[in-house]
Amino acid sequence: MSRGTLVCACLFPLANLPASCQNQANVCMATKPLPRPATLRDVARVAGVAPSTVSRAFNWRKGLVTTETRDRILRAAERLNYVPNLLASGLKTTRSYTVGAVLTSFMNPFFAAVARGIQDAATAEGKEVFFCNTDDDPQREADAIEALVSRRVDGLIAATSGRDAEPYKKLLGRNYPLVLIDRLIPGLHCDAAVAENVLPTQEAVRKLADLGHRRIALLTPPTAGVSARQARVEAFRAATKSPDPALVLEIPASVAESAAAAGRLLKLKPPPTAFCVLNPQIAIGMLQQLRAAGLRVPEDVSVILLDDTEWAALMSPPLSGIRQPAYDLGMRANQLLSARLEEPEKPVETTYLAAEWIERGSAGPARPQRS
Repeated sequence: MSRGTLVCACLFPLANLPASCQNQANVCMATKPLPRPATLRDVARVAGVAPSTVSRAFNWRKGLVTTETRDRILRAAERLNYVPNLLASGLKTTRSYTVGAVLTSFMNPFFAAVARGIQDAATAEGKEVFFCNTDDDPQREADAIEALVSRRVDGLIAATSGRDAEPYKKLLGRNYPLVLIDRLIPGLHCDAAVAENVLPTQEAVRKLADLGHRRIALLTPPTAGVSARQARVEAFRAATKSPDPALVLEIPASVAESAAAAGRLLKLKPPPTAFCVLNPQIAIGMLQQLRAAGLRVPEDVSVILLDDTEWAALMSPPLSGIRQPAYDLGMRANQLLSARLEEPEKPVETTYLAAEWIERGSAGPARPQRS
């Protein structure tokens, strides 16, 4: 197509159209130019305020613009289909209106829900989120942090692997906005949103004890550096009072590894009469092994998921468990980050959100042990 050729909406050159269409298109282009996009000054004129007030409304900081005035400006902007120029705003305010989120595994339903919570909360505030998946690999975690910070995200939300605190210490040394989610790092003084799992875990173990279970097994992913897992394992040990160390296994979060681990536990003398499981993938392998061994739930063995998942309700029987407030953790983490951006000097805050016990009937009376 030659330079300057007029193109209609259907992408055909005018030369290929009938003369009547050519004339119509030329008239249309000559007399009906496309409307220009609304500007900040247009919004100010319609809202009856100064352009600087419009700018402050879109970069809202409490106290600079009243809620009433801001609402009037937003209505005017909507009426004019005005789209703020976030790049230009960022140049003036050093804000990019983006958030970085470093999570350990998008395959884990827990972190999928966390990500959705972060995204929904950020979107409601007019921000975008860049997500990075680390698979609990400290090197990938460090690389993700560096990549996000180099892209000038306003702040970071992170579920750390817990094995290398240095990247986070460097961020805090520069007063970089940081919120930890689900997992804490000892000695790291920053905002955090975590689940309260100690009491629900102890409640689950007590329910099993009340049903006569004394041999209760726990299958968990590795706990090193992961505060949330450590807290639940400690709560489990405290509730069982004098657990057999052989009944607590730390294994990789895979179906094959968990099936093999469950098989080893069932060979113990005596074997466990109940299983607590801390990861959905581990639960799948464990359930496969129980079925292969001809054991029924809850008639022969009881099962409780310490990390409830959607498919648990679809099992036969449905599996009881502890529902993590994953989505709410994501929402709260973004709120903490936004508050830190608004008030960089405010006191550090850690929010604990309650997990919920879900009774579905997969725990029954302990079967008498064979001699």
